[in-house]
Amino acid sequence: MDFKVDKMADILNDEIDYIYYIKTIFRYKIIIAVFVAVSLICCAVYNEVVSEQYSVSSTFFVPLDTGGSGGSFMGYARLMGVKIPSNIDQYVISLLESQRMKDRITEEMLVMYKDRKVDIEATLKLGEYLSVKKNINGIFILQYKNTDQEIALKVVERYLENLNWFNKELEITAQKNIITVLDLPVYPEYPSDPKKKFNFVVVFAGAVFFSVLSIFIYDFIRKIQFNS
Repeated sequence: MDFKVDKMADILNDEIDYIYYIKTIFRYKIIIAVFVAVSLICCAVYNEVVSEQYSVSSTFFVPLDTGGSGGSFMGYARLMGVKIPSNIDQYVISLLESQRMKDRITEEMLVMYKDRKVDIEATLKLGEYLSVKKNINGIFILQYKNTDQEIALKVVERYLENLNWFNKELEITAQKNIITVLDLPVYPEYPSDPKKKFNFVVVFAGAVFFSVLSIFIYDFIRKIQFNS
């Protein structure tokens, strides 16, 4: 009997706690609403102030029958002035990230946009906005971001072309193309960053959680001070 009474008391205490939580939230609802509103306004300002970036990507793979891929790739690496890694996957990435490749892309873009009032060298930032990685299926993913849609597309196209250009110019392999492209780069119609809807959802959820947590902490400290 005593056990049932204790159990009922625990249930009632739990219900009382839930009522207390609801009342506390309702008591500070204006503070919560203001904090959430201010957070959303800041998020909206951030979304508008931050420059929109457009992402262009391409996928490709390196055929194994390139006339002795290991030897040809090693020669290519030495000519490019790249430190040769033991792993062929990392080697291909190192070639795409090499300084000589960046310099050639920059030179081509300067010639291409010589009539436009754009500081290409400052805009490209290949070391910052270019990424190369290989997925578990052995497919390379080349991605580049820029605030200019056309420049983003042209950079990825030039990277793909220059891989084959180096192959032909230096006679690394007998094949015309050193890579096989699976997905050609496509002109980006919509910006990839900032992700406005995602930012709003994250900020809203974070603001609600932080504001509710803060009022409970404040109310708890206030009660301790009152009791003491």
